[in-house]
Amino acid sequence: MIVLTGGLLILIACVGAGRYAAALLRERCRRLLDADAGLLALSRETGYLAVPLADGLATAAQEAGRAAALFQTAQDTLRRGDGISGGEAWMYALQQTAQLWTDNEAAALSAVAAGLGAADAETQKKHLVLARQRLAGCYRVAADAEARYGKLWRSMGWAGGAVLILLLI
Repeated sequence: MIVLTGGLLILIACVGAGRYAAALLRERCRRLLDADAGLLALSRETGYLAVPLADGLATAAQEAGRAAALFQTAQDTLRRGDGISGGEAWMYALQQTAQLWTDNEAAALSAVAAGLGAADAETQKKHLVLARQRLAGCYRVAADAEARYGKLWRSMGWAGGAVLILLLI
């Protein structure tokens, strides 16, 4: 009975670990989609409505879901009034949320900083479109990894648990 219970606990732990690893890949894809939604909202706010950048970042944070921390940190940095530009606030926010992004994703998002809040609306819109295009490329890579490795991690959880149980018996 103890062996059966121990084996069941090992299997549950391994399956849970596999599902957790797959969920991390899925979460990355969702965060990239949310960041794109935030950039789209920021583009709409700064380009068409000509609202102040801090207010545009607040609206983008509401739209960004899982990536809201990036927009919220940039907004908070601007509202503190330290005399920094929108681009500097964006780069600071990107550094503060670096654990959420891979190097390629951070590089794509850093394209937003060029002229943010300091350039005219058309230039800002071009930088936001460029960042969204780069982010779309990052999303394709993440979606491919999730499709390929998500199923692998889930299967490896089951298989690893079964092998571990057999080794311990």
